[in-house]
Amino acid sequence: MVPTMKYVRLFHGMEPKEWMCLLVGVTAAIAAGVPLPLIGLLFGKMVNGFNEQACANRSGMPTDPAQRDDFLDQVSTHVVQIIIVAAVNFALIWIYTCCLLYTSPSPRD
Repeated sequence: MVPTMKYVRLFHGMEPKEWMCLLVGVTAAIAAGVPLPLIGLLFGKMVNGFNEQACANRSGMPTDPAQRDDFLDQVSTHVVQIIIVAAVNFALIWIYTCCLLYTSPSPRD
């Protein structure tokens, strides 16, 4: 039978550097959950812009070049914002993965 141990014993003997890395990793893991709703919100705004443009074109009225340029600027802005949020999300995931792997016990411990 495999001997059991308490989960808290995994953290005994950790150095301050490891505690700091664990704290950074847990904080980054929590923060990595924030970008997904932000991406959904930004994507929804972009889809809403496409819908408004499509409804304006169905009315039979020609699209004003100024409106078209404004629409394209909005789409470009939303795409850049989504890319930035995705890059931040990638960085947060990378940080918490590295930190938690650094502080995890090895099989020989």
